[in-house]
Amino acid sequence: MRVRAHHLRCFLFGLLALIGLQIALFDKIFECAGNVDEGVPLRFRNLRQRDTVQLIDQKEAAVEISVDDDFEAASGCILVCDDNHFLIEWIAYHYHVINLRTLIVTSDPNSRTSPQPILDRWKGLIDIEYWNESRFLDPDDITWLERAKKLQMHRLRQRSFNKECLRELKRRDKGWTILTDTDEFVTLNPKLNDTRYESLYTPNLTSIREPGSVMDYLKDIAIPNENISAFTPCIPIHRWQFSSRESTPEEVEKDVPAEFHGSDFLTLRWRRFGAEMKFFQTMRGDTCGIQRRAGPVKTIIDLSRLRLVDLFHDEVEGGPHRPLESVCGLYDAFVTPGYVALVIHHFLGRLDQWTYRVTDNRGAGYRLARFKDMNDYIGLWKSDDLRLWLQGFVESVGEKEASRLLVDVGKLQPLPGQLPSLSFNQTLEEDDTKTPKYEVGDIVLADWRNYGQWDWAHITAVFDGGFYNVMFIHDCSEDLGLGTERLKKAGRAYRTGLTYEELMARGNPAAIVGYTDSAPAWVKTRQVAVEAKAEEDDDVSEEEAEADVAKEKEVDEESSDSKDSDDE
Repeated sequence: MRVRAHHLRCFLFGLLALIGLQIALFDKIFECAGNVDEGVPLRFRNLRQRDTVQLIDQKEAAVEISVDDDFEAASGCILVCDDNHFLIEWIAYHYHVINLRTLIVTSDPNSRTSPQPILDRWKGLIDIEYWNESRFLDPDDITWLERAKKLQMHRLRQRSFNKECLRELKRRDKGWTILTDTDEFVTLNPKLNDTRYESLYTPNLTSIREPGSVMDYLKDIAIPNENISAFTPCIPIHRWQFSSRESTPEEVEKDVPAEFHGSDFLTLRWRRFGAEMKFFQTMRGDTCGIQRRAGPVKTIIDLSRLRLVDLFHDEVEGGPHRPLESVCGLYDAFVTPGYVALVIHHFLGRLDQWTYRVTDNRGAGYRLARFKDMNDYIGLWKSDDLRLWLQGFVESVGEKEASRLLVDVGKLQPLPGQLPSLSFNQTLEEDDTKTPKYEVGDIVLADWRNYGQWDWAHITAVFDGGFYNVMFIHDCSEDLGLGTERLKKAGRAYRTGLTYEELMARGNPAAIVGYTDSAPAWVKTRQVAVEAKAEEDDDVSEEEAEADVAKEKEVDEESSDSKDSDDE
């Protein structure tokens, strides 16, 4: 009997343990499934309420900003460096278009100006915190930074700040969050209002003149939505690079409130974007395409659809283009405007603004060369998509308040010991006895990305002061604004291991070296299609035409695949 009783007790304990395990499993399944928005992967729950993860490093309560119950606000993380002249406009613009009501700011420690006076203007309107690097960097990291190169310092600081800023905003139950620079302005993709783009077309969009035009769109979107590349709560924003080619005074001042000057604003003065592709033929006979664009996408992230633990994933590095790599890795970093809901207007500004940041270790000569290069390429098309925001902002907050918040917009603060502003008419003299000079087409060893990896390249552009653009012969990649210290005539290449003599023996010295109109066949075919698209409608930009051609090509390929399947 005792044996039987013992076995019975063991059986009952085992049964209870099994039942408990099943309950735990069902609880876990229910936890994952019960809070999921329709169509959202289980991994990205829509946690509008505070999650159950223990909060860490909680700061004092944030400033309360009075808003309506149904008002949805955005947050931002931004790193600044001597760009108060842009920051004034950036805050006001995003306060208006995306309901920016929480902002965390940090400065590069090499900055010679402080954003604090600008931030203080917004007390009672935006909850702003200004962090120093001890808020997001470990002491060991700070010690390492003191010995690192400036570029390494900037990247580590930026990544560390992005990670901790997003985590802090998640702890506060914030939702949509932008991470851009002060020269980047988020707006709705104009294709959303174009019936020719069926997958993007969204009727009754809010005008940029009205407050919250971008947020009105964001608060209603479902995730996932492949039409706008929103596969997760981290949504890509395509960037359009604008040049500093001037428009007429009448075009710049159109619809600008009387108390302001359009020429003081990035969003109103600079209207030209879009670059044509140029071609350079190498000594091997390869034809390489050169085009200037803004680079990879930026992102906007809905933190309310993530758990706090998602922000501590091993893959999260805080990069500027995919700050949550484990969440943001599903879209193309160069996704075209035909597959996004939002775009960024990325501006250069005036030349004196561009060269104002004297902490740039590449020097004023490099920045002058880079500025001229961008303006040589960019400016085929015009856009006034942002023009009415200032009028709407003034109407929303009032003339007096708008004037107070925007005082000194676009104006540079005097810096002690700053050199006079550079101009295109100013030549930076070289020492002819020490500094070698190169011409377009010359073959040199160039230091790739300043990493100490020297490879053979052609000089493709020459600027005053001994700065050059180069194109690497082995893969047609470019590097811009190289000083003479990153160029040499003799040595052995890092990737190919070839000396100059060996390179010439393998190459085709008889080939025409330099810029050419003879583009490859695939480029010619595509360019003809793009030009035809643009001619159909004068309002269609080059990028829009390219997107149309790409979309039609995909449709043709799908039809072809379908036909092949039917034939089989």
